[in-house]
Amino acid sequence: MARKRRKKRGINMLVLYVSLGVLAMAVAFNIKNFIGPKDDGNNVEIAEDLSPSGEVEEKQVFEESNAEQEKQSEEALIVNDEVEESEEDIKVEEKVKADEKAKAEEKAKAEEKAKAEEKAKAEESTKVKEKAKTEEKAKAEESTKVDESAKADEKAKTETKAKEEVVTPVASSGEVGDYSKLSTDEKSWWFRPPSPVGQGVKAKIDADIAKVINKYGGIWQADTSEKVLYLTMDEGYEYEENTNAILDIAKEKNFKITFFITGGFARQRPDLVKRMASEGHLIANHTDNHKNQAKTVANDVEALRADILDLEGIYTKLTGKNIAKYMRPPEGVYSEKSLGVIKDLGYRPVFWSFAYKDWDTKAQPVVTEALKKIKEQAHSGSVMLLHAVSKTNVELLAQLIDDLRAEGYRFDTVDKIR
Repeated sequence: MARKRRKKRGINMLVLYVSLGVLAMAVAFNIKNFIGPKDDGNNVEIAEDLSPSGEVEEKQVFEESNAEQEKQSEEALIVNDEVEESEEDIKVEEKVKADEKAKAEEKAKAEEKAKAEEKAKAEESTKVKEKAKTEEKAKAEESTKVDESAKADEKAKTETKAKEEVVTPVASSGEVGDYSKLSTDEKSWWFRPPSPVGQGVKAKIDADIAKVINKYGGIWQADTSEKVLYLTMDEGYEYEENTNAILDIAKEKNFKITFFITGGFARQRPDLVKRMASEGHLIANHTDNHKNQAKTVANDVEALRADILDLEGIYTKLTGKNIAKYMRPPEGVYSEKSLGVIKDLGYRPVFWSFAYKDWDTKAQPVVTEALKKIKEQAHSGSVMLLHAVSKTNVELLAQLIDDLRAEGYRFDTVDKIR
């Protein structure tokens, strides 16, 4: 645009200069005619030049010059008009482009707005669906909680009723009783682990099992809300000096263990039995030969009695003391008849509310995983079964004691359970 303005200004100046030139020639011509030549005899040539024919020629030249100037002026005006028209066209073209750009921008804004509204609607729809799902899930969870609560209440009532129906344990006379009416059906001990884990929830057993166990004074966990744990260890045989290492840790950390020993262990390592006794641990009966008590008593009551009593003699001979009257049935196998014999010999059967696969010396659990598992299932009154042959148990024991004490637990022996 600036270049076009400069061009227009140049043309206007040219026209002005041409006009001034024409004006100057006209003035000069008139002055010359007005003054005229002097007749002094020296101007013959001039006089000749001013002859009519000369005047005609001069006039003709002047007219031709004027015509040329007018023609140039007209051409300049035409160019000026063309420039003005060109600028006008440019302005119109620019306005059209500006209008088109404005329309395009308006259209783009409209499209963006439509997309934004569509996206907002989609998000709102998603939120509504998610809210509906959340509400549905909450209702389902609430329904589940109600069902679980109802089941728990019903189970609690059943267990309470079972406890109320338990027959008072018969007095222990040490004499052979009449076991003919007692069942010889073989049962293996089992329990329901805490659920959820890691929250101190207690393990559970079914009401019919609880009824039999309670009838014969059985122990599997203490009925208490106190954060107390009963660490028990079965000693069937000594393996790689694990028991010495366990006793060292117990001495260092100042806690007591309930050891269930067999006759085989006592014969193999009498020194360890004596050390257990001298350091204040509770030593209890795991039978002389680690026999299946349900099978043994089904065939011969006296054979089961002998398997229990023979260990008593071995222990007394080693320590000069009586073995604690707590019996852990080998492998957790029992029948009502075997429990009756145990009870008549003055023993309380002891099972457990925690155990894990730690007895296989060739397939030991990973220490970190075992430690986590034991800690997660810890709860008030838990009777914990560990095997002394386990290298994993030796490696995790000190840390286990520290961690559980940090959670507020203390350790005791099963003779403190009432």
